[in-house]
Amino acid sequence: MNYKLKGTGKTLVFIHGLSDNLLYWEFLATSLHHDYQILRIDLRGHGESELGDEEITIDTYSNDLNNLLDELNISKVNLIGFSLGGAVALDFANRYPQKIDSLVLMSTFYKADDDLRNALNLFKNTLNVGFEEFYDAILPMVLCPNVIEKNKNEIELLKSIAAHNANNEAYIKAADACLNFNAEKHLSKLNLPAV
Repeated sequence: MNYKLKGTGKTLVFIHGLSDNLLYWEFLATSLHHDYQILRIDLRGHGESELGDEEITIDTYSNDLNNLLDELNISKVNLIGFSLGGAVALDFANRYPQKIDSLVLMSTFYKADDDLRNALNLFKNTLNVGFEEFYDAILPMVLCPNVIEKNKNEIELLKSIAAHNANNEAYIKAADACLNFNAEKHLSKLNLPAV
């Protein structure tokens, strides 16, 4: 599992979304590492982390994080998760509550509703064609049309760079993990600060 650890103080763990990697958090990590210990991870098959051969579930990602924290001798963390990373953070908090001080969940979910199912199935279908098609499908979901139009050249460059390092198989498995995730029955059991 690829990770970056920097700084001292309370530990903030940043977990990226589907098809992203630990670089997603670069700006925040640079801003915060003077006041906190910052741990950024690449989920399985993302960034520089290997995918492995086993079935991928949200629990798999949570177990990977738990094993890494044990290896690094980190006993308490504040989890910050975006999208897929938010689901992983939520699952981790449910499975390992003794290791959590707080949760920050951004643009995430506790189960896949119909809209999310449609989006995830679209992601899988486009990934089966190619990363560029996935990128083009997801872009209007995350950026306003005027931002896309105004930054066309930069966006095309970023797409080219991302496509070069993409692991479509890992992203499809991540989409399946999201489709099968349901933490609804555990939400009422969480007893910690969450945003």
